Order: sequence, then structure tokens, then C-alpha cells
Amino acid sequence: MNYDLLTILVAITALATFVLWRNTNRPTFKQLNKKFRKALWESNPIEPKHDKPKFEPFRNVVAEWEAKFFYDFADFADVMNWYLADDAISSPWRLQELPYTDVSRAGDDGPTPGRAWAVFHNQMEVGKLEIHGGVFYGKDESDIYTRLELHWVRLLGYDEVAEFLTILATHVIDPKPQNSEYVAATNAINAAMLKALWDSNRISEFDLGGDDVNWGELELRLHGTPTFYSGRRDCQAFAELKRARKIAA
Repeated sequence: MNYDLLTILVAITALATFVLWRNTNRPTFKQLNKKFRKALWESNPIEPKHDKPKFEPFRNVVAEWEAKFFYDFADFADVMNWYLADDAISSPWRLQELPYTDVSRAGDDGPTPGRAWAVFHNQMEVGKLEIHGGVFYGKDESDIYTRLELHWVRLLGYDEVAEFLTILATHVIDPKPQNSEYVAATNAINAAMLKALWDSNRISEFDLGGDDVNWGELELRLHGTPTFYSGRRDCQAFAELKRARKIAA
């Protein structure tokens, strides 16, 4: 499949997702309590209070590579939040680091060392982000694996969710246009949003007659090289920001 055709397919998918999203039945205010609504829609972004984990190697044979990833991504939340808080972006999304380091999932071969963050929209925690390095991260490669889970996405605007996914992707892949990682990430974002919409509207044999509401569950997986993040983390402006925060504390 050539790049032009792929671009057309991505555009069609995005348009179809948008049209379907607009026609999705929206919940009434009565179904959501006032405190929840205020935290999600009517408040300012959180001031993150990270609970940073300590590095403890899972396997001595690869401890050096695990440590390389662990320390390379110590500032990931701050770099992302710095971008999200920029006046040109002014995004309600924020990341807050979590203390655990095993990001393995059911079916994985043993523990997987990585970092994890809670995802907030204004004052409401709406998801979780996990990132881990490849087997030879820092030695023979620098690629990483990203997994994002979002909840309540039907309560948020399409553009708002898509913008956050795009900003995240920019920080965890090589975002050069026409790069294979960029194309793969774009497809993954569109597929994740379309699946979230589909699942929230699908009526299965177990849902008939039920009262439960699917507010929209979204999962996104990405694989790439975090060149944009590395550049932002190592730039002079971020170093000055860290010094200012340290003095203020």
C-alpha cells in the first residue's frame, strides 16, 4: 500500500469516526453527580504531585538497560505537562506519576519494568499511561512501548481527545511526517477512537435489557523512538524550568 493511499484511508477513518461520534447518544446531567461534572469539565488542570518510584532491577542480567530507561523517563510527566500547559496549547490534560514499576499484563512473560502515570482531565483522573523500553533499550536500541487507557471518553469532545493522543504520540515516537512510526501512530489513534465509539454503541447479547451505560473506554498502544521527548528533556529551557521549581520548593 503506497503512502498516498494510506493517507486517504486515514482521512476517511477520521471523518467517519467524527460523524459517528457526533451522533452518539449523550448522557444527561442527571446521570452524573455534580462533583464529578465539576472536576471533569468546570475546574482547572491539576497541579501534579508525583509519587516517583525507586529503581529496583527486576533481573540482574539486564539491570543496566532497565536503569537506563528508568532514568531517561524520570522527567517524562514534567516534559509532557510543560507542553500541555503552554499558552499555545492550554490543555486540560495532565500526567501524574505513579509509584509502581511493573507494567506487565496478563499473558506477559514475567515482570516488565517501566514507568506509569495517572492521566487527568482537569481534576478528574480518567486513565492510565504505561511505558517500557525494549529488551535492549540503551544498548542496541532506543525504542519504547506505550500503552494508554482512557475512560469516560464519550464525555469529552472528539478534538479534545484526539489532540491529547496526538501530543502523547509526538512524545513517544519519531514524529517526522511520512516516517513509518508517524504513519503507524496516526493509524493507531484513529483505530483506537473508532473502536471506543463502536464498543460504546454496540449492543451485545448480554446487554439486552440492561441499564449499564458504556461511557467510552479507549486503549491505545504505540511503539517507536522518543526523539521529540529526548530533545525537549535535554533542552536549556527545561533545565531552567527544573531549576526554578527546585528553588521554589
